[in-house]
Amino acid sequence: MKADSSNQATLQFPLSRTRPSAGSGGASDGSFHAALTRGSGQGLGSETLDLLRIRLRSVGVVLSAGLLLGFFQNLLFVSEPLMQKVHLVVILLVGLTTLLLFTSLALTRTAVRGIEVTLLGSVSFFLAMAEHAMARQLFAAGRQELLLSYLQEQVVPFTLVILIYGMFIPNTWKRAAAVVVPIALVPLVLRLVLRLEFPEFEALVSVEEATSTLAPLAIAVGAAVYGAHVISGLTVRAYEARQLGQYRLVEEIGVGGMGEVWKAKHRMLARPAAIKLIRPEMLGPGDPEMADTMLHRFEREAQATATLTSPHSVMIYDFGISDEGVFYYVMELLDGMDLFTLVSRFGPLPPSRVIEFLSQTCDSLADAHHRGLIHRDVKPGNIVTCRMGRRLDFVKVLDFGLVKESARMEPGTPVLTEIGATTGTPGFMAPEQALGQAVDPRSDLYALGCVGYWLLTAQFVFDQTNMTAMVLDHLTTLPVPPSQRTEKAIPEDLERVIMHCLEKEPDKRPRTAEELFEMLSACEDSGKWGQREAREWWETNLPVRTV
Repeated sequence: MKADSSNQATLQFPLSRTRPSAGSGGASDGSFHAALTRGSGQGLGSETLDLLRIRLRSVGVVLSAGLLLGFFQNLLFVSEPLMQKVHLVVILLVGLTTLLLFTSLALTRTAVRGIEVTLLGSVSFFLAMAEHAMARQLFAAGRQELLLSYLQEQVVPFTLVILIYGMFIPNTWKRAAAVVVPIALVPLVLRLVLRLEFPEFEALVSVEEATSTLAPLAIAVGAAVYGAHVISGLTVRAYEARQLGQYRLVEEIGVGGMGEVWKAKHRMLARPAAIKLIRPEMLGPGDPEMADTMLHRFEREAQATATLTSPHSVMIYDFGISDEGVFYYVMELLDGMDLFTLVSRFGPLPPSRVIEFLSQTCDSLADAHHRGLIHRDVKPGNIVTCRMGRRLDFVKVLDFGLVKESARMEPGTPVLTEIGATTGTPGFMAPEQALGQAVDPRSDLYALGCVGYWLLTAQFVFDQTNMTAMVLDHLTTLPVPPSQRTEKAIPEDLERVIMHCLEKEPDKRPRTAEELFEMLSACEDSGKWGQREAREWWETNLPVRTV
């Protein structure tokens, strides 16, 4: 699941199971990044990936059966022990690879495509070796008259492999051609090799021999490529036929433990959007009470987010339940990159840009807090910097899925979580939230301080590989000032603001997002990152892709 990342835009949804936030590499904050910009999709959607896995199982079973049958036949006719050993190795390789597809092990797009190459490549390689060995035996035995007919017969296995691929494997016609054409060339290359080994046997490369070899292979390639083209077109049209309310699902752009995210268009307005789907089986299989609880959670997320009016909160267009019981809500489609990915790719940010990002995030949180909503999962992966009209580095705060609501939120007014429950992401979780205690706006501000720390240093406040150890550090360990964790200069006034947010006691933190905004505005570097600086950065690192 990658395309060219020079213009990658990511919109993040917490669909996957939460993972420890520490460690290096990947989105270790437990989030899922879905590429949204034109040409940078994730490649295979989950349904296509599942289909490919199922089809590869069938291909593996067919190839394994054919190899076993050929092994027992060759015991009678092939005297070379080496070839028998190679045959056994290929049988084991294909068999074990096929068994992997039957396990419950989660396989990535790259892994599944690797299995595809392993199955077809190993079989094609073995067929070529076996054909070469038999040809040498016939020539050594003086049976040249049988060699041409034998080689012609051996075109059949290659033809079958090509046709099996075309019938079973879902693909675009271009990728199908890229796979089957090299397989079709193997018998021709083998004849050239034999011609070099036996120069006196000119008939190997005669026009008649080449034509008789090429004809069935060309037909098989044409059938496989055309079949892939037809099936691919039908699949696309099937996807396009999917409707949710007034929205047409266009392309799956994300998948995780709780559902899917699709790129969609409004049927009448042609407005692009992102649709989050939560299927019934993901809401608590076999547990109606759990399913009802989860459904209310996602409904609350959509309703809560829809009440927000800050331009820095992601917009919700619509939500509902389909006839099949799929809960969905529709939000704006963003062209940008979440801050976790941004820092992971480009390193720590200039202090002036960090102030700009945190200030815009404060606007979203202030609006939410004023309406009695606590985000409870503020983290770099839930903050996106994007293009918004002509503006660049425009911040959008996403995923109010863990939001808690009260009648009216004032500083110090607690919002209780369920007894013993903890929610959020360990690397960005306030101490009181980690304990499952009362939370208020200052809990979000602690998390925002962790975000600022990450933006300045490209490191978590507490860099632990164990989730429990990280939570304990948030509870008991004093954070090291960010200036001591990076070689880049960090202004003292900005560092004081970050450390102020990271106080263990809520009473020692900024009381409101507005207060934090004022503190950031008072920093010397405030206002030094404007549209000119943002445009220069975007044009250099994420230029608009033109067609």
